[in-house]
Amino acid sequence: MEENNFNIAERLTSYESSKAMRNNKAYKLLETNHVDTNELLGIDKDPLAGSYPIKDKDPVIQKAKEESFMDGLFELGENLKNSDVATSIKSRVPEGLINAADFGTNIFNSFDRLFSLDPNYQSTDIFNKWSANLDKARNSYKEKRKDIEGSVSDMAGMVLQDAPYAAALYPVFNKFMSKPKAAALAFGVGYGIAFEEDKNIFLPSEAITKFKHLVNILPDTPEDQIADDVIQAFEGTALAALIPGAVKAFQFMKRRLPTQEVVSDLSKIGAAGAVIATAATEAKSDEKPVIDVSKKQLMKN
Repeated sequence: MEENNFNIAERLTSYESSKAMRNNKAYKLLETNHVDTNELLGIDKDPLAGSYPIKDKDPVIQKAKEESFMDGLFELGENLKNSDVATSIKSRVPEGLINAADFGTNIFNSFDRLFSLDPNYQSTDIFNKWSANLDKARNSYKEKRKDIEGSVSDMAGMVLQDAPYAAALYPVFNKFMSKPKAAALAFGVGYGIAFEEDKNIFLPSEAITKFKHLVNILPDTPEDQIADDVIQAFEGTALAALIPGAVKAFQFMKRRLPTQEVVSDLSKIGAAGAVIATAATEAKSDEKPVIDVSKKQLMKN
């Protein structure tokens, strides 16, 4: 009991300290100008920190991002084959129809669109014929990759319409987590952001470090504690809008993805585009002005 009380006290102290720093004027100034806060916070700069466009101006890189996300989505679908997703959702939703109130079913809306490429597909069969539907969609995807230029991007656009930022975020997350988890988190976070085609999302070192930490502790984190951990990580930051989607994504991973994830042959299919996809993970930020946060007037709260 004493140890539990100590852990709670330690968490509260850490939370209050983080909250105070995020209210700091210097911190806010750096965030507003998309300048990394790592030096102010005294943490190492993460190589993945930077500004990522929702839609890359280079069509080759944009296509690579979309194909990379589609690979991750299929890997996620493969791992859901043996989960309890079908029975648990069907027990709550009559005839397996999709209820958009839940993150899990939000992502299943995208799978539903993907499966609908088969003219014989019925939405009511999304769960009880999951494996067959996934295999047909994957085969169709493979054929389109070999077929008409742009057809794969069209398919990705259809799937990504509810979470347009997912393609931009997926290659970043996939650098430090598996494809299924990266797809789930990119979709969840991307689902929570309003669409603006020419907008960038800035991920400072603090955010990348927090995401890595949350992924690492997920296996030992009780599901009812996930929300508290995510809120503590991002409340008061420029990424606070991502909290609802991130909470649902981490809960979905905890509840649905197996401990030992399945790796399908789809990774081999996408190997040819790996070199291009690597470029998609590089931050596309313009040169930022140097902001001196050491001035006393900036450091006052």
